[in-house]
Amino acid sequence: MKLKNVLALLLEASQYDIEAEKIISSDIISKLMDDGVSNEEAQERANEESKKIAAQLISKAKEDTYLKQKSNSIVLLALLYTWEDSIQNVVINGSKYIKLLLKNKIGNFEIRKPYKTMAIKKSDGKDLVIDNFIDFHQYVDGLDEDDAPKREVASAGDWVPTTDKPIMSSNGIDVYEGRSVGRCIEYSHYGVTPTSYSFCIGAKGGGNAYSGYRVRHGSTFYFIVDKNRMPVKPDGSLDTSDPLHIIVYDLQKDGTVQLTDSSNRTGHIAEFGTSVEGYQNYLKKMGIDYTKFKNRPMSEEEKWTNEITKNTNPSVDFLIDLIKYGQSREEELEPGDKKVGALRYLSHYIILGNPLSDEQFDWLYTRANK
Repeated sequence: MKLKNVLALLLEASQYDIEAEKIISSDIISKLMDDGVSNEEAQERANEESKKIAAQLISKAKEDTYLKQKSNSIVLLALLYTWEDSIQNVVINGSKYIKLLLKNKIGNFEIRKPYKTMAIKKSDGKDLVIDNFIDFHQYVDGLDEDDAPKREVASAGDWVPTTDKPIMSSNGIDVYEGRSVGRCIEYSHYGVTPTSYSFCIGAKGGGNAYSGYRVRHGSTFYFIVDKNRMPVKPDGSLDTSDPLHIIVYDLQKDGTVQLTDSSNRTGHIAEFGTSVEGYQNYLKKMGIDYTKFKNRPMSEEEKWTNEITKNTNPSVDFLIDLIKYGQSREEELEPGDKKVGALRYLSHYIILGNPLSDEQFDWLYTRANK
């Protein structure tokens, strides 16, 4: 490659790095001034902090298979960080987007000043404007499902359903409340049907979004299983090809309802499209009183857990502290909650997708094999 081309690429990358710092700095200044900090002091503090955060994001982008292939990915990460202050979640979701972009499965993005929103070009030529992390996550996750492997289905003889009892049943429909991340993981993977799903609140391998929904929207999740839409096949197994055989019903603290069927495209389900009311009327006709679904406020333990586990910490001492917290803090349980135990904070930290350092992995491996 000619020297001038190399210099052009370096200059382009540098410009994106600067823009990323501006996006983060603008957000920090806005938040500080909302807290009563003077403009001058806010700018001074933001200048230093934005450089530090941008450097972390740049480092992560260079390590990621997809992010490092797009120079402007750092700008995307910067905006996502202003919506979601967990660097690990930002990198996971930013990488998903860039992967789809490289495969021409999603449109290009544009950051709109004053650095609060982004626009993604849809296949119909229109712009999808997004101003929060959850909407970005839902949109990308829905498209990523097209690229995911086919859902796994257990055979008739191998399926062992959950021992949890439905909170409501009528005419072949059972309703289960996803009262914790553990339950959402269980219900998403063979717990309530013989099928494993890619729901983000049920992710097992890191990047689970349950806490994000709880923190930002106060979401309470219900898993609705419709056995009328799971006919028995000749071999005795259940046919789960109808997307409406399972619905994740997200009741948010402001009363908003989001529906997701097995195709994992939140906000648009089979047969009913974007009509929440249409699906609710179906439930009512089948004898399910959805008005009894109640939003459950976050507990103090949930708030505390999310605060201490949302960011990556590479030290072994941090993992030891998480275990100590689990041993010393009394577990807050409501009727129907499952006890998680002393390792609950450590488990939550890993489920969120925080990577383990080599020292942490070795320590956990040694501890597990004692």
